[in-house]
Amino acid sequence: MKISIIIATHKKYKLPEDKMYIPVQSGSSIYPDLGYQKDNDGDNISLKNKAYNIMCVMYWGWKNLKTDYIGIVHYRRHFTAKKKYKKSFNDILSRPELELLLKKADIILSPKRKYFFMTIKQHYIYTKGGYTKIHRKDINVLRSIISDFFNEYLEAFDIVMNKTSYHSGHLLIMKKSLYNEYCDFIFTIGDKVENQLKNERSDLTRYVASLTELLVDVWIIKNKYNYIETGLIEFEKPNLFKKSFSFIRRTLTGHYPGTIKYLDS
Repeated sequence: MKISIIIATHKKYKLPEDKMYIPVQSGSSIYPDLGYQKDNDGDNISLKNKAYNIMCVMYWGWKNLKTDYIGIVHYRRHFTAKKKYKKSFNDILSRPELELLLKKADIILSPKRKYFFMTIKQHYIYTKGGYTKIHRKDINVLRSIISDFFNEYLEAFDIVMNKTSYHSGHLLIMKKSLYNEYCDFIFTIGDKVENQLKNERSDLTRYVASLTELLVDVWIIKNKYNYIETGLIEFEKPNLFKKSFSFIRRTLTGHYPGTIKYLDS
């Protein structure tokens, strides 16, 4: 059984010793070579890194890796199977631990990110680094695309948008056959999002990745796939005080650093 866990990275970082981990440089067509596997080898969308971000690495794995199981982690975020763990590479998920987990479920995910007082839709609108008008339109465009082209997913989309927690970051492990299906779903939607918004949105940074990141739970709920969550080690946690202050300020005042707008606004 071949298992390939892609480590999406844009900079040099400590790497796991387990050979199932493959560091892949995101945006290899744009940024200096890090010496890792490049995401512009073979069939790729590396040049779209600004809007697609981690999705460029996901696309590379989808189109170019021949493997039985595939996963996506971040250079600073790794799965762990241990109940008690330290911020150490000795505690990240090993192949024997993963093989045991894969006997229990089709899909392995990180713990849900919880917001408590906001729905996922509200969180996207108020906290994604731009004015609420832009992000409200983003969500409306995403919902419209799902309604027009994937109507069978619309009920699940509305359920997820009204929840207060979801599986974020495209952190996942699953059979390659399922991953192929998932990627076909999110990249079809991502392409339509890009076509609708690229000439309207003045800030094109990561917008396709941010919107499709909302869809993993939609895809799972609609298809009734079983999954389990395992622990997540974050090697670079943000300053919670600063993050909380910025979140409250954005929510109450609409203040954002910089100016982001739609070109017709």
